[in-house]
Amino acid sequence: MIHFGPCTILNTGAARKMRARHQPHLHEVTLPFMLDAGATHYAWVPPGETFGSGVQNVQGGFCYLFSPDSDHKDRIFPLIPG
Repeated sequence: MIHFGPCTILNTGAARKMRARHQPHLHEVTLPFMLDAGATHYAWVPPGETFGSGVQNVQGGFCYLFSPDSDHKDRIFPLIPG
């Protein structure tokens, strides 16, 4: 079973780095509840990759990117040991 820790909101610089590094690996969001929240893309972030701003990414995680029109900010959901 996969377990996720609390999400971490990415600051503008960290979100920009994530978009640049993972552009070829971004997938369009298809889940209706995520689309309703303004999410546009997501990507797997490998273990140990950092974006600065105190983002902990020991086990890897999923990053979700949101439309600039959304009330939500780009964020990462890290995996945690189960």
